[in-house]
Amino acid sequence: TACLAPRAVSVVLLDRSTDLRTPLTHDFSYEAIAEATGVLRNGRFRQKQRDGSLKEKLLVSSDELWSKLRHLPIHELEHVLESHTQGFKNEYSLVYEAQRKMERGERLTVSELANMSQCMESVNYRRRKEEIEVQTALSVEVVATLLEPSMESGVPSQGHQETYLHKLMMLEQDMVMGRDDDDKPLRTSDVLTRLKQHLRTPSEQVPTLAASLTEAQALRDARNARPEERAESSIAQQAVSSAQPASSDEQQRLLALQALCLPLDDATREPLIDASRIDPSQMSALTRSLFYLGARAPPPGSQKAPRAADAGVPLLRHVPSVRN
Repeated sequence: TACLAPRAVSVVLLDRSTDLRTPLTHDFSYEAIAEATGVLRNGRFRQKQRDGSLKEKLLVSSDELWSKLRHLPIHELEHVLESHTQGFKNEYSLVYEAQRKMERGERLTVSELANMSQCMESVNYRRRKEEIEVQTALSVEVVATLLEPSMESGVPSQGHQETYLHKLMMLEQDMVMGRDDDDKPLRTSDVLTRLKQHLRTPSEQVPTLAASLTEAQALRDARNARPEERAESSIAQQAVSSAQPASSDEQQRLLALQALCLPLDDATREPLIDASRIDPSQMSALTRSLFYLGARAPPPGSQKAPRAADAGVPLLRHVPSVRN
């Protein structure tokens, strides 16, 4: 993997068998989730304008703010973005003080008008202001893929509820860690119930690691819809959920993660295969692939618990082997 740096390029070569689990889980960083859910598409963000139109913005590494935020874990995003925004306001305090005076109905002196106009017309001011506006809009959409407002009778209420993606990522972290977010041992029956639910869920209902732009845009449109439109969309999604299984790629990813983290005998695993309705040949190919990559079921009681992150974030408990 090549990591971009200001003056040099660092290359890290790893054998795939070093860590088979991490590539099968969602990345909790800002850019990764944005791309996985379709909020970003190949670095392009379609930002909604005040007139309702969409403006496409290409995010590049030369953008100062984007380069600071893109690899941050989601839970650090709000603090860094707020800090940067406050620094911008402090640097251009003349502009914001003049705007506050105008909002209070006070008149500005000629000098104040001239200073405000000079600042607002500068290239640096406009560039940084646009960066902040784009990242604020982008961060709101990304966070909405994990948490959305609670609904009561089709109307948003206080509090938030977990989205499908949040529940899926929590299940991934639980399986990889072998413990829940309260650090309690997992019950196999509970994991099987949650796995069957996700194996039966249609890919059209949630962005996956390979989500298309069309699917992700439809989800964002549903979040921005009026209450009555949102309710109709929810009913339609529930109807689809009961009729269609998840995509084959997503099923195989979850089953591979289960095989690595929670080895089961054939009889216990059978309900998962039935829920996914996966082709036996695909299941055999998946098993062979894991075997060739060096995956082996450890003897009972010999498996060490993975090292947990110190961040205290439920969706960021797993520490990839390369960081150990």
